[in-house]
Amino acid sequence: MNPSTQVVSPLRQRMIEDMRLRKLNGKTQIAYVRAVRRLAGFLRRSPDTATGEDLRRFQLHMVDQGTSSMTINATISGLRFFFEITLERGELMAMMSPVREPRKLPVVLSREEVARLIWAARNPKHRAALSVAYGAGLRSPSGSQLGVNRSGWSMQNGPLPDRPRCWPIYPAIPTAWRSPTAGWSLSMNVG
Repeated sequence: MNPSTQVVSPLRQRMIEDMRLRKLNGKTQIAYVRAVRRLAGFLRRSPDTATGEDLRRFQLHMVDQGTSSMTINATISGLRFFFEITLERGELMAMMSPVREPRKLPVVLSREEVARLIWAARNPKHRAALSVAYGAGLRSPSGSQLGVNRSGWSMQNGPLPDRPRCWPIYPAIPTAWRSPTAGWSLSMNVG
């Protein structure tokens, strides 16, 4: 059986129509249908017969299986749509609660690690670019847009490239890396 001739249950068809009425993204629709299908597989019966306790047991089952918190939260969102919108039985979702995502702290390099990283670049221009990018607090995507032009370092970023913001080059950059012109500056175009 190919996907175009699959038989769709009236309940699933109703849910798909509800999602189309609200103009949900195609990937969101697929994720929501997957969530209801997972619940039906757990219950081994139609998901519209679920009780609040069934939903609680399903969430415990996902936690016990080691399902990631992102997947659990996405499943809860899909089930919330199914029960609140399609079935108009939102009170059942009271037993399910989203899982808090643990926040990860960013990696902070020590001064020695930063110095080793900058000095690992052999080309003086690359060292200067790394120094400027790190000193200005630029992230990887922003730092990759850093370049040299006639007026110094510049970064094309944002919808208004004709409005540069200029900063003097970080004073710790050796003069050998600087332009022969004295007033070298970092020019960043941001929107």
